[in-house]
Amino acid sequence: MCRGIDTSTPQGFFDFLRVRPGMMIGEKSFRILRAFLYGYETATSYYDVNTTNDPLIIPAGMHDWASYRLHVYGGSGGWQHAISTSAQSDEEAFDLFMQLYDEFRNRKPHVVARVVGFQKTINRGSLRKLDGKWVQSDDPRESPTSMSLVTYTDDPGFFLLSDTDVEIPVQSFYRSIEEFEECSTIARSVLTIVDPDWNYGIVED
Repeated sequence: MCRGIDTSTPQGFFDFLRVRPGMMIGEKSFRILRAFLYGYETATSYYDVNTTNDPLIIPAGMHDWASYRLHVYGGSGGWQHAISTSAQSDEEAFDLFMQLYDEFRNRKPHVVARVVGFQKTINRGSLRKLDGKWVQSDDPRESPTSMSLVTYTDDPGFFLLSDTDVEIPVQSFYRSIEEFEECSTIARSVLTIVDPDWNYGIVED
């Protein structure tokens, strides 16, 4: 369909979508692209298709990345909301999505601090209805014994990543050191600073 691009694969399809959106989804439109991606994800889930490394399946981490890069926080719309509110037009939002998604898939972490030896059990259970009443289910998770605080750009905020195979049971992106201390219950005093220029992510005027 396009010289040098094999559109029979998800990656090829995505690469062609980038350069010829009108041929793939009708027009260069973030709104249509978003609907297409949701439809694709729904179809692959329904038919139990293996989507490992499929670029058309947007990872959950894209939400935090968009918040981190665009400085848009909160809202229930995730990366879609962050991009839509940051762009001046539907076409501009399309280009912004492509830019952010490329950054997300090629990002390189810069370790600024580490947390070693911290142990805590966090209940990741959810509310469910039982005999007509809402009850809290139990799903205790142990925190990793070693975690890293990383940045990727000069934007405010940082990410908390596990250094082990154990998943972090709390949120991964924090806008400030204060939010980190409050939500993770990890005090800045126990951090082992790796980058002496980091200054706890505090942006000075």
